[in-house]
Amino acid sequence: MKCKLYHLLGMIGTVCIYQQNGYASLSQQSQSAVIDTTSQVVKKTIWVKDKLSSKVLDSVRVTLGQESKYTNQGLVEFYNNRDSVIILEKPTYLRTGKRVTSSEITVRLLKRTSMDDNFSFDPTVKSEQIRNTGVRMITGDNLRQVSTLSIMDGLQVYIPSMFVNRDPAAGNNPNVLAPMYLRGMNSFPFAPLGANKNVSIGTQVNPSSGDFRAYTIVQPNSPIFLLDGVQVSAQVIQDIDINRIKSVSLLDGADETAGYGLRGGNGIIAVSTERPKGKFQISFTEQMQLVTPDIHQLQMLNAKQKLELEKSAGLFDDPAWQSVFQKRYEQAYTNNINTNWLEVPLGNQLGTKHSLSMSAGNEDIVYGLDAGYNDIKGVMQGSGRKILDLGAYFAGRIGSVTFNNHFTYLGVDATNSPYGTYDQYQRMNPYWQNTDPITGKLQKIVESDTINGVPVNFTNPAFNTSLSTTDKSSYTRFSNLTNLNWIIGSGFQLNGMVNIARQSDDSDYFLPPNHTVFADISAENLFKRGRYEKVNNAFFDVQGGLRLKYQYDFGKNNIIVNLGQFINQTSSTSEGIAVSGFAVDRLADISFGNAYAIAKPVSGKIISRYASSFANVVYSYDQRYQINVAGTVDYYSGSSRSSISNSIGATWNLHNESFLKGVTWLNLLKVRGSVGSSGNQNYLNYLNRNTYNYYTDQQYIPKGSSMGTIGLGLGAYLTGIGNDQLKSPTVFKEDLSMDLALFRNRLALNILYFHQSSKNLILPALSASTSGFQDFSYYTNAGKMESKGVEFNLLGRIVDNPKTAFQFDIMLNAFHGTDKITASDPYIQKLNELYNQADQRILQPQYIQGYSPNALWAVPSLGIDPQTGNELFRKKDGSTTMIWDAQDKICAGDLTPDWRGSLGFNVRFKQFSFASYFRYALGAHVYNNLQAGLENANIQDNLDMNALSNLRWTANRSDASYKAMFHSPTYATTRFVAKENKLHGASISFGYQFSQQLLEKVNVKQLGIRFMMNNLFDIKNTGLTQQYFHYPEQRSYSFILNATF
Repeated sequence: MKCKLYHLLGMIGTVCIYQQNGYASLSQQSQSAVIDTTSQVVKKTIWVKDKLSSKVLDSVRVTLGQESKYTNQGLVEFYNNRDSVIILEKPTYLRTGKRVTSSEITVRLLKRTSMDDNFSFDPTVKSEQIRNTGVRMITGDNLRQVSTLSIMDGLQVYIPSMFVNRDPAAGNNPNVLAPMYLRGMNSFPFAPLGANKNVSIGTQVNPSSGDFRAYTIVQPNSPIFLLDGVQVSAQVIQDIDINRIKSVSLLDGADETAGYGLRGGNGIIAVSTERPKGKFQISFTEQMQLVTPDIHQLQMLNAKQKLELEKSAGLFDDPAWQSVFQKRYEQAYTNNINTNWLEVPLGNQLGTKHSLSMSAGNEDIVYGLDAGYNDIKGVMQGSGRKILDLGAYFAGRIGSVTFNNHFTYLGVDATNSPYGTYDQYQRMNPYWQNTDPITGKLQKIVESDTINGVPVNFTNPAFNTSLSTTDKSSYTRFSNLTNLNWIIGSGFQLNGMVNIARQSDDSDYFLPPNHTVFADISAENLFKRGRYEKVNNAFFDVQGGLRLKYQYDFGKNNIIVNLGQFINQTSSTSEGIAVSGFAVDRLADISFGNAYAIAKPVSGKIISRYASSFANVVYSYDQRYQINVAGTVDYYSGSSRSSISNSIGATWNLHNESFLKGVTWLNLLKVRGSVGSSGNQNYLNYLNRNTYNYYTDQQYIPKGSSMGTIGLGLGAYLTGIGNDQLKSPTVFKEDLSMDLALFRNRLALNILYFHQSSKNLILPALSASTSGFQDFSYYTNAGKMESKGVEFNLLGRIVDNPKTAFQFDIMLNAFHGTDKITASDPYIQKLNELYNQADQRILQPQYIQGYSPNALWAVPSLGIDPQTGNELFRKKDGSTTMIWDAQDKICAGDLTPDWRGSLGFNVRFKQFSFASYFRYALGAHVYNNLQAGLENANIQDNLDMNALSNLRWTANRSDASYKAMFHSPTYATTRFVAKENKLHGASISFGYQFSQQLLEKVNVKQLGIRFMMNNLFDIKNTGLTQQYFHYPEQRSYSFILNATF
């Protein structure tokens, strides 16, 4: 009876354990234990092994009934124990139950890894024996210490080799994404100017913001972005909720990128998101953000100063302008009008952000929901970005198979200010009034007169806000990612993934007929006023992969073999239409236009396919040495040839050598080197095939046909000649790094040297006019570039006092790199000629072999001539001239800083915290656009106070730094080149975490508040600023509340 009772209790316990903890299924058959008839001793032998590697496991607690023992060399034995169900427990492994059905059984345990971590489609898996130091990985918490809104702002602080090429004129516009690149440039920048028709042919019209292939064509030096292993666009990374970010990994070395083949040439930024914890938990974050304009650097002339400047410049010497002078004088002196136009389009704006996540489950089933809403405001009134981020996650385990599915939705509504661009208000003269002095309404015309019989009107850009002016865009993105992981056993593991994503974009741009841009329209074009531009596009993306991993340990040796296949197909479509001729302002619908503003609607469709087969072998010995060999064979629809990437790397853990074992203050000393190649897909996928277009304005109609005007077919004409010998660009990389950790890991240092060279760049080919091929696009491999540099990363915990709960951490990083064009091409030379024919009042690039693509080119200046006030120049032959010639340009410096990096401090005292982060850039050559712009200024525009500088030329002055105002045009000159050092206040924050003793009383796990300030200041030794810009800089002040239940 007792045995039956034990047996019944054992079965009940087993069922409960199986349901709650996912134990191994029990055999339905029962066998009797083998009995030693001689000694009457019942012996049960249990072997315990790792499910993946088949290695025996020690220190596993095995419980049979009320008796527990620990395995020794994978073995445990029980004697005279009549219970038949064993429980096996070991840290980092799943707790498992199993029925004993014979005298000797083997149980295989699975490691307790979270179900989302079981799959990671990384073709460059490394051995666990040789760990990374973590300096190339940034946690989500670290990012949120710098910024709670922008992932890119956080990455700039922690990745000094990431260069964000912000356009100063764009300011902090929330709807502008600045281009970026890692380490150096591997391609020539996308050129909007065309040396021939080849450049304008072959670029898709208005691609989706989610089209990562189109983005890399326009930004050919951009890294690729992975979100949970899936390639996405930079805009998607910027828009996702930063509270979802778990970590960001930087992959830019030879052995790290070779496994990604044609995707790895420019480096990889891999973002991983948080997953449900497997237990019931609710977390939320509430945030309020105040943004204020930062225009302290703008010092514009007041009404009286501007009027005096106009008078001294001779504007009113013409009698026809005397009436204008009288009006302006009356406004400035009699009526005391001094409008501050800089404040008209600006305002302090309050944005909000809400994040919520819920999770539940156990070791076998995990599910969760997350939601985020981010209302980002810009300081230009009416500008902003609203983002809705939703996700649903489910994961499960069935024996040795785990799976997870993550569905996400991302919806974005972006609006640009109806006030237009900010430079319009910088140009407005202060003696003009924004509103009508009688009605108080916005004026459309701020000044009107007739000069020499010609009407002259000056309009008010703020008037357009009273109309139905529209400038908005939106997109919705659906994505579903499914991962599968099967631990086969005996060292084998199989991973698979499928991701399907679809994004739809819309943009609407409407200028009503009363908009100021139509103020001077002629009578015959009266019914062409108003313009509506509408663009719709869609992007469909399918990515899938399968990977087989094998791991085997023998003695001190470890080997990992990684084989797999990755496939991807994208489809991008777009349609655009522009309509003009609107009758009234309020009918802001495209259907109310009466004619096309362009010849006809435009559309495009591009389908790209990509397949990559990869292999990776890692051998390590005794946790001291490691060799990593990787290779890929890629096929891309843009090339008729396969592309091969490969690498070899070696790592030496010196701290594990016997001669350093006794050095107690040394925790890590690792030297690592790699060499290899990878490629890029920053070119269109049909350049290897002939392309045609149809004659849509004519058809073939057979003579005598009764079909009327219905023809039998359309004619076609050649638009592009395919190059079936086209190769994908290749980037050859060499890396050498050292990782050092000292004093119980309180000080960590990483030093990295790199050298990379790119070849087989894809550029349009020039055709002579006699060839007859000037109207056809043809691309070929040409040009080479080279980058090299060094990077430092230092992390230190200066103070760590557990008694007082005080910690003080510092971080410092630095990057020095150079880029050089090592081989040019006739197309590049032609492009340089076109740039020299463009507007020379602003800097124009030149791509010259032996120089940086970021070089600053200008004609050498010898100063201002005291007698004439003209600028003196030095020609290439050394002679002096007053005639500016683009052929005399020299390299006057490099826009890239000599050194750039970040400095940060993090202090914790009990529940209080303080963090501050700064970015610096040293030794960059910059151009004084402000002073150059003043010398090229339009006298009808308001100007900066520097227009009154006492360093301007007057008759016979020999020490003048600047020419007289409105004297003559000023073209690119070394007189305005300066070397700049800059310090940027990225972030300062204060935080408080409520004590656990208090929170436990109200069943709260975590509760914290934080106040953060971003973009605090820019300190420059030059003090230079942009004269006119489209959007101002802004400071932000955020209050954040986060809690976990």
